[in-house]
Amino acid sequence: MSIQTYIQDKGKMTLPITLRKKYGLKTGDVVTLIETAQGFVVIPKQSKTVRNSFFAMNDELSSAFSDLNSNELEALVNEAVKAVRAKKTFSQA
Repeated sequence: MSIQTYIQDKGKMTLPITLRKKYGLKTGDVVTLIETAQGFVVIPKQSKTVRNSFFAMNDELSSAFSDLNSNELEALVNEAVKAVRAKKTFSQA
């Protein structure tokens, strides 16, 4: 899923209500912005373990898929997310 939003005064960005409800985000909640080679991602309410896992996975994926353009990489990520949501099992390499 890709959602477009705008940067407002003082760098404020509004998260759509559908995402706020889905992730249980309320006014004052903290989210983490993680910079990647393709830009950045917003991670809602997460522990250090989740954040560290994301960094490790991002580094590994960046190396493994360095020959893909951003559209190809996004397609692979979307496919993986759909599979996880469908509760398929993945084996770690």
